[in-house]
Amino acid sequence: MSESASGRGPRQPWLAPVAALGLLLLGTIAVTVAVTLRLSDASLPARMPSSSAQALATPARPTGALPPSGSVGDLVDPAWLARTATAAEIAEPALAAYAGAAIAAEAAHPGCGLGWNTLAAIGLLDSEHGGERDASGPMRIEREVWAALATDGSGDGVPDPQDLEDAALTVALHLCAAGGDLTQADGWSTGVAAHNAGLDYTARVRAAADRYAAAAGS
Repeated sequence: MSESASGRGPRQPWLAPVAALGLLLLGTIAVTVAVTLRLSDASLPARMPSSSAQALATPARPTGALPPSGSVGDLVDPAWLARTATAAEIAEPALAAYAGAAIAAEAAHPGCGLGWNTLAAIGLLDSEHGGERDASGPMRIEREVWAALATDGSGDGVPDPQDLEDAALTVALHLCAAGGDLTQADGWSTGVAAHNAGLDYTARVRAAADRYAAAAGS
């Protein structure tokens, strides 16, 4: 029986290679899309700590209990400081500098939302909380940044990049000025990158800040 008599059209010998070519093109498109998405993910800025910076705000002393020293460390609630220093394994003077700087920066930049854990992570990476400092001080502040933003955080009237309270407050003000709302991922990334633009550095700060948040139970 002929093909026309059986009700079927004539065979089309060109269909097989066309179909194969179509499958090949679809496979190429799928691979291209997958690679594009992978590259896009890799180019994304490092995100803020998984715990909100706002959730890690530092309890301050009652207003009437503020000491007259002018040190940012004296802004921090003593009970919180002792408890959190033990949990996070940070010496109290260093944690007081970070936490007090976060409080002072919020007063100077309302809505910044900088968490003490971000400053502590920077202090850890830059100098092991002051234990391994160089000429740029325990927070590794760039010369141009220090010239523009140097702030006295210790209350002695003399901004000193080697003083951890001065350095922490200067870095806190820099992060808030550069990043704006640090409770938002883009703001946090921008702020940290303003201090140190290395993509690996930002990721390491994020990881250390996350560890401090987890250790403190925040």
